[in-house]
Amino acid sequence: MSVDEKRKLVHELSKDSDLAFEALQVWTHEEIRQVLCAELGKERKYKNLTKAQIINSLLKTVSEKKAPTPIKVNSGDQEDRKRDSSTTATTTNKRNSKRQRKNATPTRYVRPTTESVKAKGSIYCKNLACQATLRQEDLFCQRCSCCICLKYDSNKDPTLWLTCRSDDPLLPGESCGLSCHLDCALKNEKSGLKEDKRSHDIDGCFYCVSCGKTNSLLECWKKQLLIAKETRSVDVLCYRLVLAQKLLKGTEKYRKLSDTVEEAVKSLETELCGPLTDLPSAMCRGNVNRLGSASKVKDLCSSALKSLQDKPLDETKVLTKTIQEEEEEAAFVVSSLTTKEEEETVSEKAVNGKSSSSCGFGLEDCVKTIRQLESSGYVEKSFRQEFLTWYSLKASAQEINVVKTFIDAFKDDSVALAEQLIDTFSDCISRKR
Repeated sequence: MSVDEKRKLVHELSKDSDLAFEALQVWTHEEIRQVLCAELGKERKYKNLTKAQIINSLLKTVSEKKAPTPIKVNSGDQEDRKRDSSTTATTTNKRNSKRQRKNATPTRYVRPTTESVKAKGSIYCKNLACQATLRQEDLFCQRCSCCICLKYDSNKDPTLWLTCRSDDPLLPGESCGLSCHLDCALKNEKSGLKEDKRSHDIDGCFYCVSCGKTNSLLECWKKQLLIAKETRSVDVLCYRLVLAQKLLKGTEKYRKLSDTVEEAVKSLETELCGPLTDLPSAMCRGNVNRLGSASKVKDLCSSALKSLQDKPLDETKVLTKTIQEEEEEAAFVVSSLTTKEEEETVSEKAVNGKSSSSCGFGLEDCVKTIRQLESSGYVEKSFRQEFLTWYSLKASAQEINVVKTFIDAFKDDSVALAEQLIDTFSDCISRKR
């Protein structure tokens, strides 16, 4: 998005400052700085401000611009007031110059949420995008941190994390719900993925390091190939292929998938004259389309993904839906959304002046978008189910507007859209009303 497009998005989000703050957390410091400078009309570095501080400054600036302009008084009256106060102002300024400079500093924008007034003695997660309440005995934040290294990522990439889940009917059992870095799991013996001590009892799966539950690796493997297939960066292509290679290394059940990835890796290694994990930095910064093997490698990624999709359910341990099931599911969700809209027709017309048919079109469009994100591997099946249930039954009018704003703003960037929806609405989905 251009800076102007980002400004429009910020102005739209600022209608709800709480949601705006959460949404802007996934932007980089530089992106927020550019928008703030554009709002102020002058260039500044803001090197000493944290991301939270610069977001506060941006939201304050936008809110001040939206404030009603003071009514101008007659110029003659202004001159009279200036003359009457000139003498007093001069002497007062000399006495209280330090105090006035302090007062002239803009007040920091405070989000109007309960988080701004925190209980004395409470402990909160240091991750500004999380800030969950912690217990005294907690060694790390179980909501956003890795259960192996105990660290969190400021800009979390969900495709580089593994989560202990309980929503796979073919791998039943109680899950702890904790997450870990994929890289940490590959180095930890308890996960069963460590290269020199790999477990052959969990082909295509991993053990949760925290609770020991068996979880599938195939969704994570699929995400690596989807990114490798779409990226234009050589270093990203190499990194994702190496991860896909490691995830199914030594597999018997998915040997065809593994062999296809191995062929893609060897094609790149032949052209780049060395292992993909040890390439010169200048070569890593190259464009994929300039590689002679680019077309072959991407075709192999597509072939591997298709092979996974075509495998029987009992082999892949992955629930795949038929087209008919997808259509029935979409019809059910749209029906639920339409029913909700019909119940609120009178109030909707009175407040917004919108008909239920126009709202229905937007809701159906949202359902299709979320399904497309899932089919492309950008969101998990569980998130799609929980999100659409929340959206149809619990979401407020303001939250629905924010979702529609995101879909419109990121219609050409599915990865960014998925990240925005996950990071902004995960808490909304899990809350109880």
